[in-house]
Formats: sequence, C-alpha cells, structure tokens
Amino acid sequence: MYGHGDVVDGMVGEWRDNLDPWRTTRIDNRVYGRGTADNKGQHSINLSALAAVRETRGGRLGFNAKFIIETGEEIGSPDLRQVCESLRDELKADLFLASDGPGLPRTAPRYFSAAAAAYGFISM
Repeated sequence: MYGHGDVVDGMVGEWRDNLDPWRTTRIDNRVYGRGTADNKGQHSINLSALAAVRETRGGRLGFNAKFIIETGEEIGSPDLRQVCESLRDELKADLFLASDGPGLPRTAPRYFSAAAAAYGFISM
C-alpha cells in the first residue's frame, strides 16, 4: 500500500477564521489543523480494513502486507523511485494499492484500475 504522510507548510495567517494551523480545532464534525487531512483518512480506512480482515480470519491476515508511507510527496517525491528500486525484491507483491491520488469531486466514489494489477481507491 502506498500513500504519503507529509504535510505542507503551516501558512500561519492564511487560515479561515484565524485558525491556528499548529493546533487541532474541531468545528461541528470537522477537524482543522496542519496535516489533519490529505491522505490520513485513506490510511485509516486501509488499516481498518486490514484489521477487519484479520479479525474475520481468526487473527491472521493470510497474506503479507507491505506499506510505503513516504514523506516527500508534497515536494515531488524526490527519492521515492530510488527507494523503491533499492528495495525491489522486498517490495514484490501480487497487488499494489495506491491510496493516494488527485483530488476529485466528492459527489461520487471513484475506482481506478490498470492492466498491471495496480488498484487505487479514493474514499469519499
């Protein structure tokens, strides 16, 4: 599974209603703060799904799970190719789940697939 865990600069003074990017602030059912969104939800969904599979299968997944959570996505992933190439054997898998991607309208879930068995889900 691939995703990113980095965040953009805090941009102090540019947040609506003078929110502080260095503090999490809950307004209604939303949480605001630097790094509170952008790929964190997808990681949570994937980990919850794996936990559900593990529970259903009596405490075992039944397969190996490998994760790449990179921290350079916001600056163009400068070292991602090199890391993946250097760990080529360790990263071999039957399925690649890219839990990241472009922002799309929230009106409908999207499912992407490619012939090389790479699958990406974007949760709404």
